[in-house]
Amino acid sequence: MDEVYKEFGNFTSQILKYSLGTTDDIETKELKKVIKKAVKKYEEKTGESINLDALENSIDDEVKILKKEIKEERENHQ
Repeated sequence: MDEVYKEFGNFTSQILKYSLGTTDDIETKELKKVIKKAVKKYEEKTGESINLDALENSIDDEVKILKKEIKEERENHQ
């Protein structure tokens, strides 16, 4: 679980850096790897199945929306 918390902290830091303009992208590769591990453990423990493709697509979609909103907010304050 520590790995999940650490990666979500990293992801949050990337969002803040993107918002401040100190980075040009929000990387989700490591976040997806950690989520994949957590989902596999969850599936083994519960017997339930999670659609990882849908989850990863959702992450990608939300990051695109977030980046668009941040960009619009920057443009509105210039």
